[in-house]
This record gives sequence, structure tokens and C-alpha cells, in this order.
Amino acid sequence: MTEQEYNKAIGLRSSSLKAYISNPDKHAYELNNPSDKEPLHFKEGTATHMAYYEPERFKTNYHIYEGNTIASGEPDAKGRKVLQTEGITEYLTTVQVQKYNDIAQSLPKLPKDDIVVEQSYFKEIEGVPCKCRVDAVINGIGQDLKTTQNAQPNKFKWSIRDLNYMYQFAFYSLVSGIETWEILAVEKTPPYINHRYLITKEDLEPYINGSDTIQGLLGEYGLIKEYANWEANGMPKQGYGEPSKISELW
Repeated sequence: MTEQEYNKAIGLRSSSLKAYISNPDKHAYELNNPSDKEPLHFKEGTATHMAYYEPERFKTNYHIYEGNTIASGEPDAKGRKVLQTEGITEYLTTVQVQKYNDIAQSLPKLPKDDIVVEQSYFKEIEGVPCKCRVDAVINGIGQDLKTTQNAQPNKFKWSIRDLNYMYQFAFYSLVSGIETWEILAVEKTPPYINHRYLITKEDLEPYINGSDTIQGLLGEYGLIKEYANWEANGMPKQGYGEPSKISELW
């Protein structure tokens, strides 16, 4: 299944579930007021993934412009030379292409056998159609590439917590049936230091069968019926009441 086919297929993604966990009101607002522009970090993540897992596709998937980074994601063609155009709607510059290839080269070499990249899975859970697309399955272990500011364990552990990665992989496990996962974290700036994090079935158990389970969260989400029509309980809040004392945050 191609990425375009996967995107069109019906199903809740882990990203929506994580957004719901983080801030239900904000997520409700975003569902009812969708943006027609993909966030820049999504485009960067897609390019990084493709350069690493699908290098041949990466060579042909973009308009390539000579020059520096296009901050807006849309090229100003004035004064730029188009190097590659046919049948493509995404844009990169030669500087960006070099960066993503450098990141890919810094990562561990992928095996030639027992690997499947960009694998799609679908399953209905608690009445909610769900889907996930796994970067790679290597020897039965699911691998997910994450770009980060700092891949060191004492720093990246906060990303795992704050970005709800454990809920993501519990969701992935329920949808795909894969029990063991690996996060391949790579820094966004040279020399592109990377580190791998192993997530076992035991690590995911509290998120699958614990107090705040994925099934329970999906049950709540399912009550919304057609989640594209979900309305928040009141307007999204502009603040959270009285100021918080910094000394009481930890």
C-alpha cells in the first residue's frame, strides 16, 4: 500500500490519540478547523524517513531546487534552477537534500533481509477504526525513526514522556500485533548523533492493561462518534486559571 493510499484509508492514527491525551479541547478545535498546510516538521520527518528507509524513492520524489532551505516549504522559483520536476508536488533544495542524505548516512546500516519498510496495519478497537504505518519491521521488531534535539538517554527520556511515545507504541502494538519496538532517535543537527531505545512487551503492559489503557482512551474517543464532527465541551480555553508556581511544578 502506498503512502497516499494509506492516508486516504479510514482510521484513527496514533497522532490523533496523542493529541487527544495531551489537550482534548485543542484537539477538538483542530479537528473542526483543519489546516490545509502540513507542518514543516512533518515534511522534514518524511524526508528524513525516506532518505533512510527508501533512498531510491527519495532520489525521485521531490522537486529539487538549487539553493538554501526554503523556510516556507514553498519555493520562490525566481532565480532558482529547477533540477527535477516531473510528476512531483513536494519541494526540497540541494542544501536540504544533502542534509537528509547526511542524516541517513549517519544511521546504522539496514539489513538486506528480514526487513519490511513502510508497512500499514488496520484494526477496529472499541468500535473505532484504527490504523498505523510502521517505518520498518526488522526481524519481527518494529522500528520508528524519531528526529530530536538531543538523543542522549538523560535528555531523550523527557521526549518519550512529554510526546506520549509509550501510548503511541501501545497503540501500534494493538493495531499491528507487534510486541517489541525500537526507537531510533537521531539529532537534527551535525554530527547527527543517534541512539536506539528498546521497548518490550513488559514496558507497554501498563499502557495496554493498566489504569489509563489505550482501549479505555479509544472507548472515550469512540463516544464522540464521527470524531471529525466532535465539538469540545465549551470553547477551547485561553488559559488555565491562576498562575502556576514554578516551585510546585516538580
